[in-house]
Amino acid sequence: MAYSHDFRCKVLAVRERDQLSIAQAAERFAVGSASVTRWLKRVERKPSGARRGKLDIAALEQDLREYPDAYPYERAARLGVRQSTICYALKKKLRVSYKKTQYHPRADAVARDAFQARQAAYEAAGRPLVWIDESGFFQGHAASAGLCSDWATLLWQVCQIFCVNAVLVSGVRVASGPRIEWRSD
Repeated sequence: MAYSHDFRCKVLAVRERDQLSIAQAAERFAVGSASVTRWLKRVERKPSGARRGKLDIAALEQDLREYPDAYPYERAARLGVRQSTICYALKKKLRVSYKKTQYHPRADAVARDAFQARQAAYEAAGRPLVWIDESGFFQGHAASAGLCSDWATLLWQVCQIFCVNAVLVSGVRVASGPRIEWRSD
């Protein structure tokens, strides 16, 4: 335990005034005899300070401005520290937390427009559109094409291929035996 400078001086003054041994002074003030021995050699506490870390906070702030959507491991590589150091500094020192962005950083507006145009063309041509909830699909057994004669067969094929309950969102106009193509794009 670190004792104050005033207390150390008081213990040493009482020891000298009352002609006490180190053990007697330690017993009177309920401290260890090793502490009193150390205080005789040096009354002042040894200087100690917070250990300086490798991370420069100003450099981290600059990195935040230049790369706002970077991952902690990317920042760690740029700044030459560990990822845990980056996370600690962002949370405790800068009080910055990661928030989800509204838009995906690699979203492709051209591809999205092309997909929407292709979807409109399918609907205009009267071709069936099937929207399936893909959460939990096992990708190893996806079929490239399937034949069906009615709703029940279509639903059964989807459930058998993907081994999950399929959620059909839009209406499907299925005539006798249309070919349903499964595409991953």
